[in-house]
Amino acid sequence: MLDEKRLNKLVYRFISGYEIFSINGFDVKYSPPTRLQLGRADLYWQQCYERNKYRGFISTEETESVLIDMGLWTSKKTEELNIIKEKPKEIRLAMYEAYESGAPWKYLKKTLQKTENTLNSLSNQRSCLNPYTLEGFCSWQSNEKMVFECCSLPLGFESNSKNVLNLMSKIASSNPSDKHMEKAIRTNLFLSYWNIYGVDMFDSKPCDSNTEQRSVANLAMTIDRAAESAEAPDSEVIKDPDLFAGWLIARSERAKTKKLKSEIDSKVSSNKSKVFVVANERMTPKDIYNMNSKAGKQRLQSMGK
Repeated sequence: MLDEKRLNKLVYRFISGYEIFSINGFDVKYSPPTRLQLGRADLYWQQCYERNKYRGFISTEETESVLIDMGLWTSKKTEELNIIKEKPKEIRLAMYEAYESGAPWKYLKKTLQKTENTLNSLSNQRSCLNPYTLEGFCSWQSNEKMVFECCSLPLGFESNSKNVLNLMSKIASSNPSDKHMEKAIRTNLFLSYWNIYGVDMFDSKPCDSNTEQRSVANLAMTIDRAAESAEAPDSEVIKDPDLFAGWLIARSERAKTKKLKSEIDSKVSSNKSKVFVVANERMTPKDIYNMNSKAGKQRLQSMGK
């Protein structure tokens, strides 16, 4: 849970483009990577892969069976993980639909938090052997190289294994998730800069901005465009990251349904009282069901009783 102090610290990190970390008495300046630095890290990853592909790493495909043999995983957890991946999106959509209809929705916040915690726990368990795969080893090596490229190291700072691990751990724990960014851009501190300067609020030029700054700017511009659109959501929706995400999902679902319905209507005679559609690779049963009007959905439900 991020408190206001940490959120404001994130805002200053976005604006300045860096953060200072204390490592064993040394102040290390860290600047999140630019797209150019990420590109170099990807290139280094590929080089690392070629150098080490004949060494005896666990293959990514067999990590699950190894975890099961170790008693750390089960096939049932795989099924649970696959199911729960889509749950946060479904819950956010349900939150917005409940809000839109005037029904209670805030209780779903706890459901969402619990679901995300379960998802994170399962994902961490499932990926605990990743560092022992070739892909995971190469990712560690490229991340280490990128970290030192993004850091300004003070004189006397030794790049020994202990300092490297401390530094990488500090950076990893400080990196904001999408949810952290969504909360930070809604703080009064961020808005006081954004509403005046827009993308010029960052110390670096837009072309030199790091990936965090680009992500923050894109999120803020998405909110601005939504607020100025013809079907703008309520201010309460805009202020709540989960409600706003639900609004975006609902809008996307409506656009998808409208497009599919238009494609079907163009191929069907207008004097037909009933139309039956079979799902193909592009359409799921849910997509087809959503093409029905509210009255049509009610008739389908009554037919199924």
